[in-house]
Order: sequence, then C-alpha cells, then structure tokens
Amino acid sequence: KVEDRLSAFRITGDDISESVESATRLFGDWEVATKDQTKTLDGLFRLSQQTGASVSDLSRSLVQFGAPLRNLGIDMDFAAAMFANFEKTGVNMTTVLSGLRLGVGNLNAPTDELKKTLGSLDISLKNPQKALQEIFKSIEDLDQKAGTALGIEAFGRRAGPDLVDTIRGGKFELDKLMETFKSGDGTIKQAERSTRDLSEQWTLFKNQ
Repeated sequence: KVEDRLSAFRITGDDISESVESATRLFGDWEVATKDQTKTLDGLFRLSQQTGASVSDLSRSLVQFGAPLRNLGIDMDFAAAMFANFEKTGVNMTTVLSGLRLGVGNLNAPTDELKKTLGSLDISLKNPQKALQEIFKSIEDLDQKAGTALGIEAFGRRAGPDLVDTIRGGKFELDKLMETFKSGDGTIKQAERSTRDLSEQWTLFKNQ
C-alpha cells in the first residue's frame, strides 16, 4: 500500500518521492505481486534496521542488479540479504557480480581442476544459488592458499581474490539476514506507530 511505503521512508529519513519511485520499480522489476508488496517492504525495513542500509538504497540495488542476479538463479531473499550485508561491510557489488557471473559459467563448464573440487561437493547445477553457497563454504573451510586457489579457479583471476576475501570475511553468511527479510520481527506499521509524536497521535485521535 502507498501509505505503508510513505511510512517506511518517513521513519528512515529517506527522500519520500525518490524512495517511493525506487520501491515501485522494484516491485515491477522482480514481479512482486500486489498482495506481497507490503511484506516485501517490511522485509527491506527490517534489513535496514539491522544493517543500516537504507530501504531506498536496497531497492535501487535490487533493481540495478536484478536481471543479472536472476539470470544466475539468485532469488530476492538472497539478493536483499546480500545487498544489506554488503552495504554494511563496504563490499564492491560490481566486482562481486562479475565474479559470480563467471562462477556460474564455470559451474556449467568446469575445468579439470574445478571438477575435482566439485566432485567432493553436494552440488546441483539446477540450483546455482545452492551450488555457489557450497563453493563459498568450501573456500571458508580450506586454508588460505587452497581457498584462494579454488576462488581463482571458480571465479577468475580478476574477481577471484576479492571474492575469496569477501567469503572468508563472512560476508556471504546470509542465513540470518535472509530469515530477517522473510519472517523477522517488526513491521513498518509497528515502527510507524511507535515513532509518532504526541501531536501526531492527538491529530489521529481527533480524526478518528
């Protein structure tokens, strides 16, 4: 609902007109059904509260990188949590995305070296998002040298080292943030009610 969007951006201090526009574009780009739009905004609001990333910045990033992420098989839950965490930790999304794109390509046509690693992982190419997460976990579990070698093999020489640093720094540990986005505590309406000042409450009371 429009009033829910306005409440979210009033609470976070975002520019209302720009932010409503970015949210509207988000709904269209990711084909969010009308019945799910308020729930989606509540999820972005909770991520904003937890990480400090603004709702409007998250919306813009989801629109800007939406198509390539969907082509990689990445869903909105993962993408929203990733952007929120990257905003919090200062990760360069452009570099990461180029590495992820190359990584999915390599999963579909792995080198002999990568095949050895993939053979020991529970990876299904029908689910690229899960496959990438398995590679992330393997890189975390290996020592620095082996983890970097796997990262370069999977994500290329240019983006591989940066992605390895991002992975080993825990910046792809997104399960809790994904849960926060999907079903965490707190909604825009609850926050909007709790932040009304006395004059707003009195005006609302008189109107009712």
